[in-house]
Amino acid sequence: MKKNKYLVILALLMITIISGGVVYAKRTTYFTLTGEVPAHIKLVLKVRYEPKQGTDECVTHKKIKSYDMYLNPETVRQEQDSTYQLTLPTFLRVKGCYLPIRSVNIEALGKYGEYMLYGKKYDKESGERFAAGIGFYDARDEKLLDKQPLHYRSLCQWTFRIMPEGLIKILICKAPDEQWKLPEDKFKQGKLNFYLARNNLAGQTVTVDFRLDQNEEPYFEGSWEKTPTGWKACVGNEENRTIGYCDLAPGKYKTFEMNGKICTVYPNCTE
Repeated sequence: MKKNKYLVILALLMITIISGGVVYAKRTTYFTLTGEVPAHIKLVLKVRYEPKQGTDECVTHKKIKSYDMYLNPETVRQEQDSTYQLTLPTFLRVKGCYLPIRSVNIEALGKYGEYMLYGKKYDKESGERFAAGIGFYDARDEKLLDKQPLHYRSLCQWTFRIMPEGLIKILICKAPDEQWKLPEDKFKQGKLNFYLARNNLAGQTVTVDFRLDQNEEPYFEGSWEKTPTGWKACVGNEENRTIGYCDLAPGKYKTFEMNGKICTVYPNCTE
């Protein structure tokens, strides 16, 4: 009898996973988020769940200021280009409160080097906090459900700039077209942001591919000049400033520190 009791408890644990008051019930539905991810970049997600507006089924608990809940899954950074796949619930239940998915924000966190501090090695990282954003809504027109695209793209690029501690790199990501091209007009380049119908989400596979542009550019346009030997940092009107614009002092360049060395060009350091 005691053995059967333990088996029942074990079965219940397999059906329902409880973590921090968040319950994934057996009847919870899921969708899959998948795609390509470049080498040395990992994805960090912020998945938001909240009650529908205008509903009174969720009474705020006295110890909880809000019933908004977040899941924070992330991928593992690889040494080569790879693919990722995450299975996300379309809703949660917290103390009996039904919380449908509201949004997904994807941060791309890239590694571009290493440094030593007190004898310990650390990664040099930079993150694009808004590499992709997904919003969810309830579609009223059933005809729209079959027409929503489920394949999206985000093109990332390393940029560089000088800081007091030396040269750093900053990862930025934007939404390209189907051929992975960005508009030539930078003012027309935007982040990847799209919406999906919640009532057609269960069982779906949503693909968000991330790729890395192999061409690196200055973070501030006009602050470096491209030469046959590499990018040179312009002096501008003040030599001690970290940012100098080339049109203020044409042909005048300054040195910068990179990986503990004094350099004249990027990325090779010396000409």
